[in-house]
Amino acid sequence: MKYFAYLILCLALLGCYGKKNEKKVDNVKEDKNASSYISLPPIVRQNLGISFAKVERRKISKTLRLPGYFEVPSHGRQQYYSFFPGRIEILVKQYQNIDEQQPLYRIHSERWNQMQQDLLESQATVYKSQIAVKIAEASIDEIKKSMQLLSHRLTIAKERENINKEHSESVQKTWQLWIERVDQLEKLDKAGGGRASELIAARAEKATALKNMAEVKEEHIEILSQKIQMENDIQMLLNSLPRVEAEKAVRIQEYEVARAKWEIALSYAADLHNMDIKSFTHIQDDSPLPYWQRAKYLEVRARKKGVVEKILVSTGSYLAETSLVVSTFLPQDIQFRASALQGDMPFLRDGLWAEAMPSISKHFPVERRLQGKIHLSPHANAEERTIDVLMDIPEAKDWTKPGICGYLEVNIETSDTEELCIPVAAMLQDQLQHVFFRRNPRNPDQVMRIAADTGIQNGIWIVIKSGITDGDEVVLDGIYELKLSTSGQSQQAGHFHADGAFHQGKH
Repeated sequence: MKYFAYLILCLALLGCYGKKNEKKVDNVKEDKNASSYISLPPIVRQNLGISFAKVERRKISKTLRLPGYFEVPSHGRQQYYSFFPGRIEILVKQYQNIDEQQPLYRIHSERWNQMQQDLLESQATVYKSQIAVKIAEASIDEIKKSMQLLSHRLTIAKERENINKEHSESVQKTWQLWIERVDQLEKLDKAGGGRASELIAARAEKATALKNMAEVKEEHIEILSQKIQMENDIQMLLNSLPRVEAEKAVRIQEYEVARAKWEIALSYAADLHNMDIKSFTHIQDDSPLPYWQRAKYLEVRARKKGVVEKILVSTGSYLAETSLVVSTFLPQDIQFRASALQGDMPFLRDGLWAEAMPSISKHFPVERRLQGKIHLSPHANAEERTIDVLMDIPEAKDWTKPGICGYLEVNIETSDTEELCIPVAAMLQDQLQHVFFRRNPRNPDQVMRIAADTGIQNGIWIVIKSGITDGDEVVLDGIYELKLSTSGQSQQAGHFHADGAFHQGKH
């Protein structure tokens, strides 16, 4: 009696445990016989190298898979040449990460020293022409100031002329009065009247008035002469002003030409160093000279940050002509180039979304794939009957190296429908049917052989219409060993030993 009570209690506990861990599975047709599962303990999975892949929902029916490779586009590569003949001194190593404006190599060349002399002469010409402009401006200012001074003196001379005129009239009236007075006194003297002293004094005053009148006239002539001279000087200065202004315009033009030549020469020299004008002409605190005067050699700097791809010469090499010295590229600036058959062109167009992945996509995580929009090459290959399909990589990953082969899955038609898929590598053909092994969702140490009800595939993923659901896992690596162990047999329970040997039934 106690035995039956104990048995009923164990069955009740097992029933409760089964209900508690029961998993609801849609679209799955499992074998009702639990003995159809194959036991795969952890030690067996480790020895056989068995791994699992999750079931995913993907748009397999609307993708086109194209082979290709990752490459650096032309705009992502920087090349640096030797512009002058001279001895090369390399400052970087191959595959070294470099920053913008980092020195790459130096060229010890006499041509650079000659260019420095040309720059100095060009700079001196700019200074000379600038001084000539200032001299012309000073001449114009001097003429204008002289004209202002002469105009002021001319105004004073006119005022003196007016005063002289009034004074002349006054002196003339005085002289006329003394003439009349002398005549009266002379008449009185002839008549026997008057005094001789008065006549003598009147005659003296008459002579003084005549003298004053002569002085006034002389002063008037002097003022008139000065006035005429100042007017002539003003006119001469006024006539010379257009000539001096024209000379100033010529000097300004010469200065602008010299300045333009100087800036062109300086910009060319700065470009040889791959430096901007501000850095090229920077004056340090410890030296009064700018960089282009201090530099004893041509030091080529990086235009952009990146990685040194190639170094084509070694330190100490002498290059007699223009040659490529260093090549760099930016790892983040990369694209995928795939090759499509011309027969697939009706399905392809610019702007379609695609995913890029390496050729080792069997073990490659889905979340690490790259997405982007494609654009077709404007040229096709007539001999191979193909056309290139390019995809710009918006954000490069650590595995996107130039030259890595891979695939481009192009979504050739937009749709919201996604289907349950497993990797093609997780399915094998066994005689007349395709099979795969699904992991027991209730017991991770068991797998079940399932005849695949397949749909379409794209070479990597294949649609499974029944037998799986979201969250399931299928065997990926080690599927060959499972197939060989269960090939041609009815689906029965079994187990693996640690050495990989399979036996049907339980231990």
